[in-house]
Amino acid sequence: MDINKKQWYVRWFFFCLALIDEFMDKRDWRVSQYRHRADLCSFMRVSLLWGPAVILLHIAFYTAAIASVTYLPVQLFGFGGYGLIIGAIVALTFAVWLAQKVWSTWEDWSWQKQRAEALEAESAANEMESTQKEPSFASVVWSYMVAVKQKVCPIINFN
Repeated sequence: MDINKKQWYVRWFFFCLALIDEFMDKRDWRVSQYRHRADLCSFMRVSLLWGPAVILLHIAFYTAAIASVTYLPVQLFGFGGYGLIIGAIVALTFAVWLAQKVWSTWEDWSWQKQRAEALEAESAANEMESTQKEPSFASVVWSYMVAVKQKVCPIINFN
């Protein structure tokens, strides 16, 4: 089965792979392993099971961290000086964020001309290629269900 890398579910698959690699501290091990092809079973497990599980774990961790920094100190020590400290932290965070945005905007602007030229050349090349109909996500899920029933996982090629 050949699937275009620009399909939303393929991009979701690579996003989930990157999340899992970061979670497991593997440094893009899975992303590089599945760069050009993957089997359908791994594709569906990562997309529908492990990726969302890692996202839910991140949500639970960040919720607990935010609660331990905001709710717990107020309950233990009162609201008096806590507001001033939080205000200073927010102001410092905003200053760092603003500096990063200004830097990245300047950096993006400097590369914008080179990117525009590359995109024009790529779009001209893409217009010349013949377009094939890509399988929908429902057809990929159906292929997975058939593969599980037959106890075989076909290879997916990403192009």
